[in-house]
Amino acid sequence: MVVLKKIKAATLIETITASVLIVIVFSIALFTLNNVFLSTIKRDTSGIENHIYQLEYRYKNKLLSIPLTEEFNNWEVSGVYIEENGLQWLELKAIHSKYKNVVTKRIVRVKN
Repeated sequence: MVVLKKIKAATLIETITASVLIVIVFSIALFTLNNVFLSTIKRDTSGIENHIYQLEYRYKNKLLSIPLTEEFNNWEVSGVYIEENGLQWLELKAIHSKYKNVVTKRIVRVKN
């Protein structure tokens, strides 16, 4: 009679435990990357900054009427004249309607 050697192998419980641990590690990594990606999107203001630069260009070339109120890709853009410390400024302010981010640019007022 042939004597069978015992093969060392993992039991079903050990295999399931290892699989569960791997799934937990990957899910933690996935949620972390998701949070980083979403926070990067929320803080991205490059589109509205570009639009504000376009408004500044139009203002300097006298193609923009003030007071200004408009909407641009979920941003509420306003432009008003303000006076501070004896100087007159054009303040262009954009507020994101969902995330409430604020982008502000001040330009010295051009007299017509």
